[in-house]
Amino acid sequence: MRSRCTYGDRLDTPGAPAGLEGATEYVDVVTVRRDSAAPAGATTVLRLLGLVPAHWSCTPEIGHDRIRLRVGLVGSTDRGAVYRVLSRVLADPALRGWSEED
Repeated sequence: MRSRCTYGDRLDTPGAPAGLEGATEYVDVVTVRRDSAAPAGATTVLRLLGLVPAHWSCTPEIGHDRIRLRVGLVGSTDRGAVYRVLSRVLADPALRGWSEED
């Protein structure tokens, strides 16, 4: 099953960004690069999106050392589930050098 997360949508435009249709609420999770040897944001976001659940509705905002992933709270996806899953995802070796922003 392919992820419904989309790549490259801007979050500062009116209305729900592509990938968040149907969401009345969302949660933003910000990850930052802590190790300069880790891949930059453009590479890391592809790895990150490949590891999140396929049923999530989400869209990223990508910087060189920072990624904001906006996840729509649709269906059984709630804030607690988002943080639990992303904690596990960020522990994956493919995302070494990146962690959740304090």
